[in-house]
Amino acid sequence: MRCFGVATFLVLAASGCVSREYSPGPGPRRVLAGEPGGPFAPVAARLHPLTRFEADPVGGAIELIAHVELRDRWGDSVKGAGVARFVLWESVGAEDGSTLRWEVDLTDLALNAAHYDPSTRTYRFELKGVGAWATSGGVTLSVAYDVVGGNGSIETLRDRAVVGG
Repeated sequence: MRCFGVATFLVLAASGCVSREYSPGPGPRRVLAGEPGGPFAPVAARLHPLTRFEADPVGGAIELIAHVELRDRWGDSVKGAGVARFVLWESVGAEDGSTLRWEVDLTDLALNAAHYDPSTRTYRFELKGVGAWATSGGVTLSVAYDVVGGNGSIETLRDRAVVGG
């Protein structure tokens, strides 16, 4: 019984000296270098259900809080440098007579990080200048997000949703 205890102790003590550093090898580096947008480049944008109207607590003005989720080809949430363009349409389903437009350049990585909300895995935008008219019924919000695609060209990811209806 006593020998078993000593042997167990020696095995456990010796195992603590083993290095367990991760070494990915050359495989993943070749994949990353071979794809201009990277293997985890965004391929889809979605206006997240957290998108909503909110009253500015200071001035009382109406803001549109837009949450945009980017997804890679496996459907996982990812970050992506690019330019986000928003259009707020006057009514549900309208694609003419746009009322308000915003553009946010997220190629500046500091600005990109400032807009990213890690708890929701979405980009959060406070779109100002919305009138009370927008909250009286449903309106359509569209987003177009320009990113670098897999072949190195600019690709536009699009989505639209009804807000406030």
